[in-house]
Amino acid sequence: MVICFHAGFGWMRGGYLGVSVFFTLSGFLITGLLLAEHDRTNRIDLGRFYGRRIARLAPAGLVCLGLVAAARALGAFRNVPHLGRDAVAALLQVFNWSKLAGSGSYADLFRGSAVHVTSPLEHYWSLAIEEQFYWLWPVLLWAMLRRTRRRGRAVVRSVAVVTAAFAIAAPVIATAYGADAAYWSTPARLAEILVGACLACWVRARPDVPRIVRVVGPISLVALVALAITLPSDSGPAYSGALPLVATASALVIWCLQGRGPLRRGLARGPLPVIGRVSYGLYLFHWPVDVLLRERGWNTSSIGGFAVALAITVVIALASYRLLEMPIRRGSWSPRWTLSAAAITTAIAVVAVVALLPGAEPIIHENTELLAAAAISPTGSVVPLATATSITSSATASPASSASVDTSTTSTLAARRTAVRGTTRLIPATTVAVATTTTFPTTVSLPALPTRPIRVLVVGDSTALYFAQGLATWSLTHPDYAQVSVRWSPGCGFVLDATITSFEAAPFVEQSKDVVERAMPEAIADLQPDIVVLMTTVNDVAAHEWSETEGPLDPTDLRFRARLASAYGAITDQVLALGVPRVAWVIPPTPTTMWLDDPAMEEPARWEVQHEVIRGIAGARPDTVGTIDLDAWFDAAGHSGDSAWRPDGVHMTDDSAAQAAELFAGPMVVRRALGLPTP
Repeated sequence: MVICFHAGFGWMRGGYLGVSVFFTLSGFLITGLLLAEHDRTNRIDLGRFYGRRIARLAPAGLVCLGLVAAARALGAFRNVPHLGRDAVAALLQVFNWSKLAGSGSYADLFRGSAVHVTSPLEHYWSLAIEEQFYWLWPVLLWAMLRRTRRRGRAVVRSVAVVTAAFAIAAPVIATAYGADAAYWSTPARLAEILVGACLACWVRARPDVPRIVRVVGPISLVALVALAITLPSDSGPAYSGALPLVATASALVIWCLQGRGPLRRGLARGPLPVIGRVSYGLYLFHWPVDVLLRERGWNTSSIGGFAVALAITVVIALASYRLLEMPIRRGSWSPRWTLSAAAITTAIAVVAVVALLPGAEPIIHENTELLAAAAISPTGSVVPLATATSITSSATASPASSASVDTSTTSTLAARRTAVRGTTRLIPATTVAVATTTTFPTTVSLPALPTRPIRVLVVGDSTALYFAQGLATWSLTHPDYAQVSVRWSPGCGFVLDATITSFEAAPFVEQSKDVVERAMPEAIADLQPDIVVLMTTVNDVAAHEWSETEGPLDPTDLRFRARLASAYGAITDQVLALGVPRVAWVIPPTPTTMWLDDPAMEEPARWEVQHEVIRGIAGARPDTVGTIDLDAWFDAAGHSGDSAWRPDGVHMTDDSAAQAAELFAGPMVVRRALGLPTP
């Protein structure tokens, strides 16, 4: 279930239930071993138990972390933020808490399924919960066994009470702390493990399997598979604290398998027992393999891609099982030696990880040095911007012009360009793949020099930031043409009178209001831009709710479209009313990879609505408003699906943004500011 779910198969959207089954089975097996030891020796040897668990789990876990670190050193997982932190959390068995303690930044939204920013260690969260259970459960069970023996009661009652308490806690946690806590926090998931522990106690006292269980067991197995196929990936029992009910179905299957019958015979045939023996390795290695292959362009949800991913995973898991795990498990290591070796190895690994795995820069990274060098220089008065009278034939206009040039500003920008030279690099123009099936131009020529550099203010979200940084790089190589400043915030949108329902976005909406209502007007007053460039993407195409009576609306709804047009028209008129001569709206490239919990965000139709609204805004104000159709340019230049240009499917990189500005966006902004013809 989990492997198919992680591969991306649409028919296994609820495959995460496999983790719940694993939890319940683990609780059953571990508790059974502890009870058997107590029956034999009248005690539980905690040192031996912890030693066995460490010998079972640590070797393969450390190898997996080592392979990820080696892959990172060779250039893989280069865009994964906090990889070092993830590795430390995995080593210390607290990965689930590390997930919950994350900052919840806008960049984290891109870590759901965007393969280029997904951590290859994400799956360690479930192992962390298992390991935390292993540290606590033997002590608690031993205490309950002593207490019940004194009072002459069966331990199953005490275990059942603890199980019920955590089963009640799960939905309470979901209600009080949200879906993330319900999914990742240890208290919310312990009930699934404890259901298995409770079953182990019951089976130990009553080994016979009732006839009704032999009938219900196969039905429960079918129900689990059906749920894994039909449940959505972004909602369901895992997010509401209802997984203890799923654990009950898992327990019925396990209970049924304790007696002879067709289900037991069926699951004992073919490769299934082998899969069971190496299941830990399969789980451990499959996710890094999937992430690595998808990062290299493989589609793991295709038959061929899945076969390759599975084959690599099986080879690594079998090699780990035979060459590492089994020899260590069969060794005659003393508990004290095992615990000491594990502690020393973990400490060394933590130090190595901190030293060798610095976190990659986040996908959203503001280059403050670059932006400072290219920024508009505030002045008391601005020389009028003259329209160029001629157009050069190349993308780099001759400096000769009949227009006079503000030489003081030009020399200042040239000095700034020298100061930051080398901080960014352009992708060589020869690497640009130009489509031959479209008439949209892949390069735009610059006009003759204006009377002074054009003052450009970019306003918008994180995609606008990268657009601005591309323009900034371009402006430093064309200092006579432009100065560029930006006002942005993560998730900045221009629809400010509704609640976003596709994902949690309340902080981003508040930041958007600050940009639109304070930062932008202040920047216009201080910098006196010749043109304001507006750009936003995700937030304005998400579902919005304007009233509870109306409910959430998608962009394809005519009411949404009308309100989007109203909001875009309002901010356009606001900019013009503040004295800015011209406005340019960027038509953003349609995302190629979506990563939000709402699958509807992947629908191209909602993005086309935004594009059409932008064209409508410009069409209604042709003298002062225009568009910069970056979406059409991406298609024409062959970069729409190019992961090197947009690693997360949404944001350009520093290099690709600079190249886009050199070939297209920079000249387009100049032409828009001067009122010249554009493609």
